[in-house]
Amino acid sequence: MTLLEQEWRQLTQAATVAEGPLFCREIHFLSTVDSTNEEVRRRAEQRAPHGSVYVAEQQTRGKGRLGRSWFSAPGTGLYFSLLLYPEKIHSAPSSFTLLAGLAVCRAIRALTNCPAMIKWPNDIVIGPKKICGILAERSLTPLGQAFIALGIGINVNAGVFPDELQKKCSSLFLETGKKQNRAALFLQTLSCLDKLYSQPEAPIADYAALCVTLGREICYSRENQILLGKAIQILPNGELLVLRSDGREEVVSSGEVSVQGIY
Repeated sequence: MTLLEQEWRQLTQAATVAEGPLFCREIHFLSTVDSTNEEVRRRAEQRAPHGSVYVAEQQTRGKGRLGRSWFSAPGTGLYFSLLLYPEKIHSAPSSFTLLAGLAVCRAIRALTNCPAMIKWPNDIVIGPKKICGILAERSLTPLGQAFIALGIGINVNAGVFPDELQKKCSSLFLETGKKQNRAALFLQTLSCLDKLYSQPEAPIADYAALCVTLGREICYSRENQILLGKAIQILPNGELLVLRSDGREEVVSSGEVSVQGIY
């Protein structure tokens, strides 16, 4: 039994929560995996149920966006992925990233009072530093069923980071000066995500209110070019509407985005 599972059992008084949030009903606690998103991929091939969650104490090859790795210090963070079978087969991963970002932001604010904000498309920041990364990947099972692996990595109790990450990454422990209960944050995040997932429409206004990217000058990549613009709107599918420096509007769905004053 992992340390996080022990904390979870103490918190919920049960290994799983049979009633209540969908995402609390089937949770698999793992000691070490290559990547929780890869674990979801394997489980989807075995026809694991919608809403199942896979959480690891350590990832040996944690995945970030654009092929990057994710720093996963053992026993200090929350590294988990959800398996989702979207009702609409062509559902964009960006719409799930939007929901996860808002859920994590709300959970952190509720439990720590830290002013967590969303940096579009997939980061949660406190001030200029990254606290959480989100990765939604769409794929198909061998039988052709579409699924989403929704991965979330939160820096909870890490005290140090590699030199190359110290200037842009932080943890809830470093921001508050207190060790945080990972199981409580895990439950709060799943509960927030469950409420958002069940809503008929995307919570764009709520997301926009917590999005530090909106209204700011950004740099973004498009066809191997670095472009300048101002982020002006979050679209219902989670994409970003940008007013370019040449006066034209452009929709940005993914890629590298730098926000002035953050990273």
